[in-house]
Order: sequence, then C-alpha cells, then structure tokens
Amino acid sequence: MRMKKRIRLTLLALLAIACAKEQDIEDKTAIAQSSNTVSVSLPETLKTALQAPDAGIYPVVWSEGDCISTNGVTSVPLASSEAGKKEVVFQFQGDLFLPFNILYPASASGDVVTFSPTQNYTAGSFASGAAPMWGTTDDFANVTLHHLSAVLKFPFKASGSGQSITRVMVSALGGEPLCGDFTMKLSGEGLFNGNMKAPASAPSTVELNCGSGVALSTSSATDFFVCIPAGTYVKGFKVIAVDNNSQAMTLYFYTNTTPTDIEAGKVIEFPASAFSATESILTISTVGQLQTFAANASAYKKVVLLNDLTWPDGNAWTPINGFSGEFDGGMHCVTGLNAPLFNTLSNESIVRNLTLESDITQPSNGVIATLACLFSSGRIVNCHAKGSIQVDADVEQAGGLVAKMNGTSCRLTDCSCASDIRINGQTASLARIWCGGVVGHVQNGILSNCRFSGTLVLADTFKMIFCGGIVGRDDAAAGVENCTNTGYINIDSSARASSQSFIGGIGGLVAGTATGCVHSGNLVCQGTSLINLYVGGICASCRGGASDCVNDGAVNFSVTGLTNLAYVGGVIGILDSGSALTYRQLTTTENAYVNIDAPVVGQNLGYISVGGITGGCNMNNVTLEDCIHKGRIRANNAYESYGTHGLILGGITGSTLRTVAMSVTISGCVNQGSIHLEELEKSSNYVYAGGIIGLAASGDADSKALTLTVRNCSNQGDITRHVDSMTYTSNRRSFCGGICGAIGGDNRVYESYDRINATLTACSNSGTLIFNRYTTQNQFKEVATVESYTGGIVGVSKSIGNFRTHIVRCENSGKVLSTSGYNGGIVGFVRCGTLIYGEKVGDTWEYTRNSGIVGMFDTNNVKETGSGYMNAGGIAGCLDSRYSNNRIEYCWNSGYVAASTAGTVGAGGIVGDLRLKDAVTHCKNSGTVRFKLSPNLSADKCVATGQISGVSADYTISYCGIGGQYGRKGNGTAGLDNFGGDERYVFSKFIYALTDNITSQAGVDMLAPGCVWWNGVDKLDWE
Repeated sequence: MRMKKRIRLTLLALLAIACAKEQDIEDKTAIAQSSNTVSVSLPETLKTALQAPDAGIYPVVWSEGDCISTNGVTSVPLASSEAGKKEVVFQFQGDLFLPFNILYPASASGDVVTFSPTQNYTAGSFASGAAPMWGTTDDFANVTLHHLSAVLKFPFKASGSGQSITRVMVSALGGEPLCGDFTMKLSGEGLFNGNMKAPASAPSTVELNCGSGVALSTSSATDFFVCIPAGTYVKGFKVIAVDNNSQAMTLYFYTNTTPTDIEAGKVIEFPASAFSATESILTISTVGQLQTFAANASAYKKVVLLNDLTWPDGNAWTPINGFSGEFDGGMHCVTGLNAPLFNTLSNESIVRNLTLESDITQPSNGVIATLACLFSSGRIVNCHAKGSIQVDADVEQAGGLVAKMNGTSCRLTDCSCASDIRINGQTASLARIWCGGVVGHVQNGILSNCRFSGTLVLADTFKMIFCGGIVGRDDAAAGVENCTNTGYINIDSSARASSQSFIGGIGGLVAGTATGCVHSGNLVCQGTSLINLYVGGICASCRGGASDCVNDGAVNFSVTGLTNLAYVGGVIGILDSGSALTYRQLTTTENAYVNIDAPVVGQNLGYISVGGITGGCNMNNVTLEDCIHKGRIRANNAYESYGTHGLILGGITGSTLRTVAMSVTISGCVNQGSIHLEELEKSSNYVYAGGIIGLAASGDADSKALTLTVRNCSNQGDITRHVDSMTYTSNRRSFCGGICGAIGGDNRVYESYDRINATLTACSNSGTLIFNRYTTQNQFKEVATVESYTGGIVGVSKSIGNFRTHIVRCENSGKVLSTSGYNGGIVGFVRCGTLIYGEKVGDTWEYTRNSGIVGMFDTNNVKETGSGYMNAGGIAGCLDSRYSNNRIEYCWNSGYVAASTAGTVGAGGIVGDLRLKDAVTHCKNSGTVRFKLSPNLSADKCVATGQISGVSADYTISYCGIGGQYGRKGNGTAGLDNFGGDERYVFSKFIYALTDNITSQAGVDMLAPGCVWWNGVDKLDWE
C-alpha cells in the first residue's frame, strides 16, 4: 500500500539589515510519498538554491539531488526534472509513521543538522546545502519548513585591475559556534520546537571557498553569501577576504557593546566595499611552502593553510621558532610530524582551526607536545591533536597539544586531543612531571571547552606527579571550564613517586575553579610505590571551588605500595586549600564508580579516604552543596594496615579529618549509590562507611576543633560488607551510618580526635546498612574481637569536654543489620555529649524517628562462633556517658528491633543498652522488640528498654510511651521465624531491671516517672 503525505515547505523571508533593503524568501511546497520500490542513494552535494530577488522576495527552489529526511529516513534524491521547482514530490523507501520531524539537508540521526565549516562559492546564491531547515507535524497536513540559518551577504568591488577573491573567512568575535553538528530540541510531544543545541567546542569560524578566485569588477559589486546559525552574537563578526595575491582585507560588523540577534530566515546585506588590501597573507598549499614559512616564521604576520599536508616520512621536523602572528589552519590537517609544530608561541600569536596528526618522539629541553612547547601569549582556538606521544627520555612537562602555558593573556579554547601519550622517562633521576592530555602545566591563562579522548600512561620513577586528562597542573586563578575527558588515564603499575601525586580525569592540581567539566573515561592508579596520593574523577585537588561538574566514568585505585595516605573521590580527590569556598552541584551518574581493588599496605599513620563526590576535606570554612552521588563505591581485596584511621568510605565525602581548626557544611546532598566492601582480609585497622560522610574527626587541642554542619541530606543507597574469610591481628572496629559512619576518632585516640561540635538536621536514611561478616555458605559469622557500630543516621557519636553533637529531626526508614556490636535506628553507639532529639514546629512535634528494621537477621542460617554481644535499639544501640551526659528527647521508634547472640543482649524500642548517667525523655516506641536469650543471660535482664548496667543515681528515664510487642526466645537455634516463638510474652511495665549494681531492688518492678504503656495511636499527655 502506498501512503501520500503532502508537505508544504514555506521558507520564511530573509530580511535585509544594516543599511540595506529587506528581502524575503518566497514560500515553496513539496509533496512527499512513500514507495516500496525506489532505492535510496545520496549525492555528494545537496543543492537547494537562492535565486535573484523578485519584488522584494528571494525565491528558493529545489535542485537536482536534493534530499530531505523524515524521522531519520532519507528520501530519494530529486531528479533533474524537479530542479528549479517550488513544489516537488519526495519519495521514500518504506512507510513513514507519525509524528514527522523533517530536516534539510537530510540527517540520518533524525535530530542532528549540520552547518558546514567550509562553504563553496555559488554565483548569486549560497552554497549547496548550506542553509538547513526544519519542519514538523503530527498529522498528514501540509508542513512548513522553517529556516535555521541566516545569510550574510558581502558585496565587493575591485579597487584595481585583475583582482579576484579566493576565500572569505567569517569569525564570531564572541566565540559563538558557526559550524558543526547541531542537535534539534524536542517539545513534550516529541516534535521539533525550532531550537538547536550547539555542539561542544564548535568552531567559531566558517570559510567560503572561492576556488582559484572570483574576479571583481570596478563598476559593480560581486556578492558573496555565507550561511551562519541564527542566534545572539555578543561581539559581532570579523570578515577576512583574501585575494589572488594573498593580500587580505579585514572588515568588522556589529562590534558595538550591545549583543546582536541574528534571526533565522534573514538575508543581512552589508554595504558594498571596495577591496583594499590591509595586510599580507602567506598561503600554504605544499610541504615546500610550509618549509619556507618555518625557515623564516618571524617575517609573517598572517598565515593560512589551504590544504591538508603530509610531512615526508623519515624527515625530522624542527619546531618553528619566533612566530608571533596569526596561523589559520583553515580546518585542514598536517600529518606526519615527529616533533611539535611550534617551539614557542608569543607576542599575542593566534593559532586556529588546525589539526595535527603526529607521532611525537623527540622532547625539547625536557618538554614535549604536539602543537607547541611553550605558549606565553595570545590564543589557541579550535586546534586538535591525533596520533601519539611516546617518550623514553626524562621529561618534566608534557601535553597533548601544549607542554607549558604561561601568560595572563593566554587563552586555549575549543581544542581537543585524541593522541596516545606514554611517558616512560625519569629513569636517570628523580624529577617532577606535569602531564596533561591537552596541556601539561598552566602557570597563567584561561583553559576552556577542551576535550581529551586518547590514552595517557605514566610509568617509571618520578618525584612528584601532576597528571590530568586536560591539564596536569593549573596554577591560574581562572581554572578550567567546560572541559571533557572520555579517554583512558593510567598511572602504570611500574610508576613510583617519592612525594605527593595528584591524578585527575580533568586536572591533577587546579588552583582555580572547575566549572561545567565532565569525566566519562577511565582513570586507573596502580603504581607500585606512591606516597600521599590524591585521585579525583574531575580533579585531584581543586583549590578555587567547583560547580556543575559530572563524573560519568571510572576511578580505579589499585596501588600495591601506598605509603602514608590516599584520598580518592568520584569528582574531587581532596578539598585541601583555601577558605570560604563552595563546591556546588557536583554529580556522579549511575555509570560512575570508584573501585578500591588492591593489596594496599599503609604505614602506621596512614589511611585511605574515599568518597563518591570527594575523597575528603581538610580545609577550613568549606561548603558542599546540592551534590548527588548515583554511582558505586567498592573496596575489594585490601590487605594489612591502613594506619590510625583505616579505610574510610563516604557517599558524598570520605572524611573531614585534620588536626587543624575546621568548619565544614554539607547541605542538600544526596547519596543514591551503593557502598560495598568485600574480601577485606587482614584488615588490621578500623573501617568507616557513611552514606554522606565516612568519618568526621579533628583536633588535638580545643583551638583546633571541627565544626560540622550537615543539613537536609539523605542517603538512599545500600552500604554492605561481605567478607568471605577474615584474619584479625588485634581488636578492630567497624563503623557504619546512613549519614555518618563515625563522628569522633577511633577508640584508641578519641581524646585527640573528638573535639567536634556537630549538628545533623533534617537528614534521612532509606538505604540498607549491612555490616556483616559471613562465609560462602551465606552464614553469619560472629567474631568476638570485632566490634561493629551501625546506625541509621550515625554509627558512633563521640565528643569530649564541652563539645557536643546534635542530631535533630533525622529519620531512618532503612534496615540496620549486623551480627554483633551496637546497632541503632538513629545511632549505634553514643559516648559523651550527644543529643538526639526532635523539634516543635508550630503546634506539632517533628520527631527524630526510626521506622526501619534494626539488628534483624535476614537469613535463617545463624552461626554463632564467639561470645560477642548484640545491643539493638530503635533509636540508639548504646548510651555511654563516659565524660558528659547524652540525651535522647522526642524520638520515636515504630520499626522492628531484634537481637541475638551467644553473649550479652540488650534490645529496646528506644535504647538497647543504657549506662552511667544518660537521659531518655519524651520518647515513644510502637515497634516490635525481639531478643534471644544466651546461656549467661537470664530472662530478668532482658528488659523492655534493653539492659541497664553500671548506672548511677544521675541517669534519667522519664515521660516515655512504650508500646509494641516484646518477646524472647530461650537457648537454641535463633532464626528469623523463631524470634518470640512459643514463649512470646509482653512486658507489663516500662522498665524491669535486675543488674549487679542495683541488687537491693532485685525482682522489683521499676516504673520511671511519667512513663506509660502506649498503644501507638493515642496522643500522650506530654505531647
């Protein structure tokens, strides 16, 4: 069956501007029909043409070979019989389906339209296919095609005899894109809406090629038409017309301070100009002419490459010295050089529109690159490198395009490198290396809109490493902007460094800001001997702040000989310098991951700090704001010591850890990604994991305290630990929290690292926290020497002296599961000065609450191999006021709390284990509490709130509402289905306590002041 669809193509009027008459383009119509018999073939050129104006209107007619595309399906080319018509019939092979999105020239992608960087001169018209159009319909009605381009018309007269123009180059002075593949935007209905998205780093220069030359007349002007995308141009245009004697005339248009809107469907007719040469241009068409230029480069101020060139194989290239003019590559490529094209670029030199395909093997004075060794003044725009850089000699600065950039006026933009770079040097002596996929070292200048898609490998011995997909080290205040890495970066397994190393997907160490950058490549750090290592998907260190950066790729860390410490971040390795800085809207995607996979050996004071956004922070007055981590964090096969603080993992930041005064704010951040630890054999120190922060600890004196504020943050990802077999050399501890793994240092050095004033407000966890150890038979394996602290919000909270931690209006709805230790719906273990409470908003209390599951096993195979303990509480697993009181106020548990172990049990709706002089007041429980009795624990010690031990007369439990169901199970197998079992019963009082410290009240019920049995529904008197 054949289907006919009429498409009316109306080309909107092209109006004249700039002291010229207005001219419209006449409407025209085409009819499209489908055919199952006609084969599709594409011509080399497309030809729709502009005709001479008639009664104020420029007619546009179809030409032989024209094609349109509908939803990416290309029509059959028009036959010669259709040429010159306004209404034609397009044929398609196969049926078309609504809605129709139509493009001219035809686009196989369906939504990408191309503006050519080179347009060919056509007398009285624009070039073939140079003026793209679009149309759309959701029915079979006629369709109007709309213009996407405007047409610039430049009339030139001869000022003398024998003049002709060979090319006209139009540049947007504001850097706006003039050519490339533009993506059409869609409406909610899936139809084109007439807007385009410019390609990344699109060229801002387009060229009209006039072949051997178009002769000019002294009596009348000859018109030259150039099509450009419609849009706003902030600084106007520069037009260079070149004659047959390589003389050039430069004109400027719209260079006022007001941005100019160039409308689609307009012909902008500029006043006629008499061609008058203002400068000499050297044109290069042959290798010989390139050699002539190189031999005396300082004599030329403007150079234009007219063709692709191939340097003879086997001939050594000597980099050009002394050039300080403008080199326009004309969108052409020079192939075959074995050394950089330029040695130095200075004195406001400009290099643009050039591609180099080179295999570089020869460094010059310790630097190596493809385009230039030293760039100290001017601009490099739209230049690209392909091929390779392979060096076996000592090199300090290496870049895919430029080795070193040093000048306040330097600007390198819209450039790319797809080369394979490998630096094997440094065998003779220890040395620093600055190595970047685009630039090795930026001391001054602006770096923006650049891309790296090649490979970058560093091997052998260095003193310090600065390595990045775009730049190794950037000391300029401007930083990096809108740069992208899709390539592969590898600090090879043979790499060694005796000092600091900074490795980043975009930049190693960046002194300024990172804005709008994307890493979607693969970054691998696997050296054999490295010290003080910083690794980040965007930057290892970004010391001027960062915003709107995305990691969509991989960060792999597998260093076999790490000394001291490492910070590894999905976006930034470490926040380590500056003050009053904000890191905003940093994101990882579902494709991103950070993988710690190695035998890693650290010395006594070492640790590894890993974060989905940043590995850690040790700078003052810093804010992380509106960051989202969606990727994965995985630690696998890590061996031996991690030093004092061990292995630290955080969904947003690994740690806030340093013995200096710090103020850190984390606001509006979300972790949606998973954190997984597996096969941590011989992990002889502590492990911290948190959905937002792994470890917050700081200060060795009151004047060096940490002030931590975490607000409106949430964890939605799962944090799990799977260990097939483990060997421990001494007591080790694990800390896991939905928001913070630990607030305060480890138990050995808590007096040095617990000077913290922390406030967590309106934070939530809905992820599952499983910090278990189990065998390949999926059995829980309880190890007596390992303590686990797991909480829905915080794993462990500790401060010292007058320092306090406030946990306010936080909520857990996830599972908190472990086989031993302290487990709480909000906090696993509380020591010294922690307040957990809700707040009253208007007439309503907003509780800190747990509605998740705490301490409950998710398997029926429970294997008890030790005499450990399980303290599980709906709010807190254990309160231990060693130095100062802890308080829990206005908290509510409605979740399931369960505990089972061969050792000590404390299971409670509010607190699992209450010690010393803590206070619990105005709290309520409506959840179910279950526990399993162990051989050394009598029924009398299993109380509704957990167990009370070592209390003094100062402890307070008051005004609490206890409800839900309480049950126990005697000795024997304790699977999920057996909790409570046949011996289920309900306590009739809030507290029933029998401990060694309260022997005088043995067997006596104790009802705390104001406490009632609560049905979970009725309002309590104190609410």
